[in-house]
Amino acid sequence: MIVGPRIIFDKSFIQSLNSALIDEMTLYFTPTCPPTLISEIIADLKLPPLSDGRIGEDIVCQLAEKMMGAHGAEPPPLRSLVVSSLHGQTPALNGRGFPVMVGTPGVHSNEDGSELMVSQIPQQQMWARWAANDFCTENEATASGWRAEIEATDLEAERKRWKPLADQIGSPSSLSAIVESVDRIMADSSATAQHDLIQLALKIVRAGARDRISAMAYFIDVKMGKTIVEYAPFAAHVARTYMCFALGMACNLLGTRRTNTIDLQYLFYAPFCRTFVSNDRLHRDLWRAGAVMSQASFVWGEDFRADLKVRNGRRMAMTFEQWAEHRRIHGQWPERIEGSIISTLWEEHCPDWPRGGDVSPNVGKTIDELDDPHLRDVLKRALAMREKF
Repeated sequence: MIVGPRIIFDKSFIQSLNSALIDEMTLYFTPTCPPTLISEIIADLKLPPLSDGRIGEDIVCQLAEKMMGAHGAEPPPLRSLVVSSLHGQTPALNGRGFPVMVGTPGVHSNEDGSELMVSQIPQQQMWARWAANDFCTENEATASGWRAEIEATDLEAERKRWKPLADQIGSPSSLSAIVESVDRIMADSSATAQHDLIQLALKIVRAGARDRISAMAYFIDVKMGKTIVEYAPFAAHVARTYMCFALGMACNLLGTRRTNTIDLQYLFYAPFCRTFVSNDRLHRDLWRAGAVMSQASFVWGEDFRADLKVRNGRRMAMTFEQWAEHRRIHGQWPERIEGSIISTLWEEHCPDWPRGGDVSPNVGKTIDELDDPHLRDVLKRALAMREKF
């Protein structure tokens, strides 16, 4: 069920929460779970033993147990999104949702292909297996491949590769100045400039030769001179964010830590949320400079956690009757608390959300007793899908 603003958080933030704070967060926000988060968690299988004696399997089990309560819908892989965008299929970048694609786990079409049904059961089962220390050979291989890829990352070489362009734009002394320069590059409607941007977007997601040829053919068909920002805004967002990052390194404003490439991937998914929570300085610095094309609000993780803790303490102090009365008055809205980040986020992103706790007329009814025939049909198909897994 969609509740409040969609939220994206990185692995370090979910590590900082206990089960009570996760419950509190999902009372008011709908998590969006980027594939990057899943990959980063399973990669910990191959984490070297920690000083407290824990091994990689322990870490993954603990994180999976948390994600059982925090897992939300999973967007398609980045490559699919960028390639589709460059073929004119860019989703709405308003933070209210994202496209679903047949073939993604849990996504099925009906018999005539007119509707897609999305189930999170496969992901929930995955977290349950991992929480129970049940890992398969594929999980092990994924973890090894992920860690090997990070070890092979050489951002110092990437910094040097972008240095000539940094010099060409005058080696800006701030990230905001870099963003301004990047926007001028993005606005250059010449075929050469747009070709380079398309190739950059495809290179970032490691698209194959077939996708590269097809994307260029589509660009020619749409209209020469039209910019990537106009006809493929999601691909443009990915290219723009990466350019800001790369030039930031080239101007010695951002570091070359290997894991920065992982952190960057979270930002690529930022258009699919309304709240982005992180304790990562790279996220914060690029966001504040305007490098991320998103309607979301960036929230520093520790501040958000502190707000959740206050709210959870207040809720836990209530009796059942008091909580029921609270919900009757506020509905799903968070109680207004002076200086609360969560209150501010709701006011900004959910101003039209209904207040008050009116009970749905469908509560307590069986599927066959529901008045809405479309709702009956959807629920029956959802139950049939559940039986497949």
